[in-house]
Amino acid sequence: MKKRYLLIRPPLEEAYPELPNFRDRMLYKYMVFEKTVEVCLPYGLLKIGAYLKAQDHEVKLLDFGPHSWDSNEISLHKYGTRKTGNRKKEYQIFLIGNNMEEIKDILLKEKEPDEIFITSSMTFHAKSVAEVTNLCKEIFPKAKVVVGGIYASLCAEHTKKNTLADHIHKGPIWEADKYRSDISLLDYKPDYYIFKSTRGCPFNCSYCAVHFFEGRKVHTRNYQDVLDEIFYVNEKYGIKQFKAWESNILINFKEHFERILDGIIESGRDIIFGLPEGIAPQLLTPELAKKLYNAGLESIDIPLESSDEDMNKDRFHRVAKMRDFENSIKYLLDGGFNNKDIWCFVLVGMPKQALKSQIDSLWTVWQNKVRPLFMFFTPIPQTEEYQKHEELIRGRELGELHPYLFPFADGKYFTVEDMEDLLCIQVTMYPLERLHYLPSNSRVRKEILSNLAKDPDVRKYNYQLMLYEYFMRYEMEAIKNLSKQQGEFTIISFYTGNYEKFRQHYNPPEILDMVIKTHNELKNIVENSKLNIKGLSDNDNSPLVIDLFSFLYMDEKEITNTLKQNQSKNLTIRVWNKEAAVKFSNFFPEGFIDEDGNSIPVCNDADWWKEELKKLGYKVNNIVSDSIFTGFDLEKKEANEPAPDNAIVNINFT
Repeated sequence: MKKRYLLIRPPLEEAYPELPNFRDRMLYKYMVFEKTVEVCLPYGLLKIGAYLKAQDHEVKLLDFGPHSWDSNEISLHKYGTRKTGNRKKEYQIFLIGNNMEEIKDILLKEKEPDEIFITSSMTFHAKSVAEVTNLCKEIFPKAKVVVGGIYASLCAEHTKKNTLADHIHKGPIWEADKYRSDISLLDYKPDYYIFKSTRGCPFNCSYCAVHFFEGRKVHTRNYQDVLDEIFYVNEKYGIKQFKAWESNILINFKEHFERILDGIIESGRDIIFGLPEGIAPQLLTPELAKKLYNAGLESIDIPLESSDEDMNKDRFHRVAKMRDFENSIKYLLDGGFNNKDIWCFVLVGMPKQALKSQIDSLWTVWQNKVRPLFMFFTPIPQTEEYQKHEELIRGRELGELHPYLFPFADGKYFTVEDMEDLLCIQVTMYPLERLHYLPSNSRVRKEILSNLAKDPDVRKYNYQLMLYEYFMRYEMEAIKNLSKQQGEFTIISFYTGNYEKFRQHYNPPEILDMVIKTHNELKNIVENSKLNIKGLSDNDNSPLVIDLFSFLYMDEKEITNTLKQNQSKNLTIRVWNKEAAVKFSNFFPEGFIDEDGNSIPVCNDADWWKEELKKLGYKVNNIVSDSIFTGFDLEKKEANEPAPDNAIVNINFT
């Protein structure tokens, strides 16, 4: 008998931490909301709808959730407040999508259905799922109301107790699984399309419930069926972005996923491919990394979770090791991916997880010159982590376990403020990128500065990117002035032929044309003058910045050692003026000092530098100064040569 089905996705309920020190509001909105809704098409309902239509039933889908990941198109509605982990602070909760008044008005205009299927996403969305379910039962008392999805499957008894649903469905509807998602059921064109080619997980990660939801045996769809689905949607709807919602896409890679990638590559279609759940680093190979890039992946996620090998093995039961993580990044870079497009999951905010351990994991990501993506922890029912910490969870509503409420920030291992500070520096490429947003008494800030003082490699990387972003215009002016002087000069530099890689990896597209023009001009100046460009034993493969005067990230010991080892008779260096610390405080964070209490980077007046250079056996022939930098043209004295008077000329080139 033909029936009328109403399929409903409720709005999402999300926490909104108030971060008074965080000024970049749009970026913040992106971090909190867009990363939450990125893969939130009602995937299951679209497949169920296709299945029911194939049985000749009448089907309508009402999507009350977000329809886009564009910040400007996300509708937020206040939905009360909830306490954070310390039980003192409260954060605003928002519904993303429609509010309950709008939902009621829409439902009142619908014809009475025979059955209503309501999906549920995260367990901490329980309240909005219950409210929509009860609203449906109130408006359509004769209809059979079925609640399914993640929350209903993991918390069937909780769903039964807190809703008026007639039936709770656990797990997938397997009869619908073989059908393609019917996006014609949506009343909007989505930005992307979700497909799933595998189900099940053989692993036993302590924080994950996939094996409970889908089973431990991995089932794969026919690869040609997956390709046909992608190409059909691309042709019929003009959708270019495809996201594979996969937990273990690399298992049985040769017989499954590799064939999907080959099909996409061979098709020559303009397809942008995504794997938002990440890939297992231990299964990645150099050949696969190149295929992922050629198939149209613009970015890729690698789960690090923690840099603590013991925690990964003993607590999380993860198979991947640190060497797998590091190798996977190398393979991806060699395969064509840019540093800025490699994201690494880092688990933070877990029960009894020390703040230092969390920052150590963040530091590992920065050491590998890629982006961190914090996964703020929420305990998932049916998992080992949930069961292990039930005494900390008991008495709390599921909604109070939202990851952005930082439910385990009890003050003993970490605080709510620590988590807020980590959220502020989410997705940063280097330590000082947004550190100035954090208050001066921040424990996160203190740990990062302490690490930065001890790690010259990360410090160099950090300042290279900052200098390039802020001071590129100064490089050209200084080089032009040097090129006009008599004699040969060696410029100690990080610019050693890696310009192209640097440009591709880090430059914002909007300034790319200007950078290329400047680079070509710089090459012409150097080639047509007696300037020599010398590197500082830079043997890694990281892009090297056009900082043609160096010493702008070093501490005193590093500078002294470099000058002692220098073999060039004539060279030019550049250092910070004393005034630079005031003008660019983000370059000179308060409390950034070496083990002897000296500030990093070195920021002293010209007289101090002259004395230091004299002690190291250099004659200062010329000083080029402006309001930020001081450049010294130096001549290295012979071992027994007396110290001559310095000939000093001040030139302002800004």
